[in-house]
Amino acid sequence: MSVDYPIKIFQAFNNNGNAIKLLEDLSKSLTEIFNFFEPAFFNSKFYIFNELNNNFVLPRANARLITLNKEILLNQNNDFAIQLIDGNLYYWDSFNEDALLDSTSSLIYKFHNNREYFIANKQTIEITEQYFGSRFSNEFWELNNFLERYALQKIRQSSCPIFNKSWYDEKRIFFKGGGKDIPEKFMQESLKNFIDDIRIFKGEIGQFENDREHMLNAERPVDLIVKWEKSNRIALIEIKWLGKSKNEEGRITSTHTNNRADEGYQQLKEYCKLAKRDNPTKIIKCYLVVIDGRRWQTNEDTTTITHINGMHYENKELEIGQDKQYWKTHPNIEKPIRMFVEPICEM
Repeated sequence: MSVDYPIKIFQAFNNNGNAIKLLEDLSKSLTEIFNFFEPAFFNSKFYIFNELNNNFVLPRANARLITLNKEILLNQNNDFAIQLIDGNLYYWDSFNEDALLDSTSSLIYKFHNNREYFIANKQTIEITEQYFGSRFSNEFWELNNFLERYALQKIRQSSCPIFNKSWYDEKRIFFKGGGKDIPEKFMQESLKNFIDDIRIFKGEIGQFENDREHMLNAERPVDLIVKWEKSNRIALIEIKWLGKSKNEEGRITSTHTNNRADEGYQQLKEYCKLAKRDNPTKIIKCYLVVIDGRRWQTNEDTTTITHINGMHYENKELEIGQDKQYWKTHPNIEKPIRMFVEPICEM
């Protein structure tokens, strides 16, 4: 990754001051274009470029003006190129790649296989800084990071007071059950609160809204929906828990095992279809969060737990059925995010 790429671009054009203006205009256009196009969902090559003298690099006759029609990018799957000229965007879905890369007067941004580059006067400068998507479109990337922080800071030790209400016992062996949406509602409220706190304290990330139990097309509820007001993104989050729950009388009411995640993915696939129907011009990504409170060798009479039994599932990853591994076939469905919760074990 190059953190000093502006300097390298400047030097590549023999310290021509216009090179910085090219970079500024290109960066601004990238942010605008990615409001209609999610690079992380894209498997082909994408180029956007401008030229020092504002001349067409590729044949003008083959270009399509999309300045006011960027929705064409929403379902793009094949190689394409865009040139920025006088604030307008010209689009090619068929072009001579060698002719473009051979230009000595162009600044070219290239995206391919989740790697990012600037090509300045035929010099390639890699600028990749995240393992998926683009530095110019990082909403989903940041949400992934938020969820990782949430798992570590709030879930691992039940540090969130809202989430802590999910437990039947102080040792965190059994979840609380026996009531409507319990313990799910505490988990949903906990994550919602965490996201709200990020909105308050990390305002530079962008303002977004989330509604618990949001109804998709008034048919089915999804646990959380996150919307970024400054971009064309929506994230759907479904939360499932694994383990056992007890009611007030101390009876085991539910036992959720590994296949609970399969159920979650089936729901997410349905939610995604409904969300696309409700929001045809939005870019949607779906997340399955699995709160893992499984304990080994427990029964209704268990009141304490050894370290071996309590931590037995700590590193046991989920086994998702082959027919439910939708993240392999659906680019807008994320891999399961498992959050293991530690019990309080006996020494």
